[in-house]
Amino acid sequence: MDALIADFLNYVQTEHQRTGYETDPQALCRKLNIEYRIGGKNMAYGGDPAFIYVKRDENGPRRLFNSAHEIIHVLMARGGYKTLIQHEHACLGKKIKEHIEQLVNFGAAQLIMPHPLLTEAHRRFGDTPAAIIYLTTHSGASIEAAMRRWAWQDITERRAAFLTYGSYVHDITSCNYQLPFWLYDRIPEPHVVFEEAKLLCLPDSRKYLGTFTAN
Repeated sequence: MDALIADFLNYVQTEHQRTGYETDPQALCRKLNIEYRIGGKNMAYGGDPAFIYVKRDENGPRRLFNSAHEIIHVLMARGGYKTLIQHEHACLGKKIKEHIEQLVNFGAAQLIMPHPLLTEAHRRFGDTPAAIIYLTTHSGASIEAAMRRWAWQDITERRAAFLTYGSYVHDITSCNYQLPFWLYDRIPEPHVVFEEAKLLCLPDSRKYLGTFTAN
């Protein structure tokens, strides 16, 4: 992972720390001088005055994440990172927009599950699926968002997480780690196939949550 991305994610954490790691989207917007609006679609404007729109028909984890996502778009523009990333990562060509959206998602996960919460999850459960569940339980985020926050907590280290549903891989995220499978691959018994993975069978479901580390 290059230094520019590391600097961007550190910038997000620094700005968030200045707010006392506020996690309520509307309160966070006030502290960051961003106007929070409800509208027909999700969007952000990083100019002056800065504002975000969040869809009126969304609620729960979806509204929480999309609010954080749009806040990060404002911070990315405010800090000059969007222009820098577009220039430095121009080799991605048409994939640059997708690349930026992925980075924004990682930043959004930082806002929802801030550093103190991540530290506590690690203290209690280490690098295990239980740490991801702890993040979900104490933040209101989805498992998918918590997977990304856990995997990308330190971009100099190697972590990956995956979620299966039935016999198939439902979601994956990886930081500096080459997973031995792809999204939607069929894995009937992950606890048998991947001895190096730490697995947790989610209650009342056919889902397995798994983690890989190499630190």
